[in-house]
Amino acid sequence: LCMRYLLTTLLIIGSLLLNKKAEAQLYSGPESVEFDSTTSCYYISNTSSHQIVKRNPNGTTQVFATLTGTGPHGLEIVAGKLFACNGATVKVFDLNTAVQLANISLTGAAFLNGITHIENGSVFVTDFNAKKIYRINPNTYGFNVMVANTSQTPNGIIYDFVNNRLVYGTWGAPARIKAVSLADSVQTTLVTTTLSNIDGICMRSEEHTSEL
Repeated sequence: LCMRYLLTTLLIIGSLLLNKKAEAQLYSGPESVEFDSTTSCYYISNTSSHQIVKRNPNGTTQVFATLTGTGPHGLEIVAGKLFACNGATVKVFDLNTAVQLANISLTGAAFLNGITHIENGSVFVTDFNAKKIYRINPNTYGFNVMVANTSQTPNGIIYDFVNNRLVYGTWGAPARIKAVSLADSVQTTLVTTTLSNIDGICMRSEEHTSEL
């Protein structure tokens, strides 16, 4: 009885370890993570395996989508869709079915990286190499160049809903935090840091204030 109990225990432990190992192997060069508040699932972009991995609330993981080319990099959930930066394109997936809905090839794009959106509004994407910011209609998938030259290399980007503007971080020393007016695309430098690079950026909001 003791031997049977020991063997059963070892089999359970072995199974758990194999599952954990299999889940860990799904993360391969993770770059970006996006949280879906409606399902409490996380979506992780893997640049080495070119996959998007879905992490469920119970901790299990699965491959959500496999892409070709470089990336994926930045991810953004917009109204039941997952937008993924993938080289010079933005791929759009249905969150429920993982079916690819669109492959938006942005003219003049080189390396799409950061991504954000306005609720019930546009999606904005930074181009790391071409130093541009694109604006995409999330319904028609039409697009235009919002900022033709960011001067510094743009990386992570957010929508600052308190001040109704875009804010992004730059790559290269000295790294800057810059704002873009939604009204006329004019750029201003908010902070010149002592950092060499800024990869991502987020905003913490409180009752009446925001903090980058």
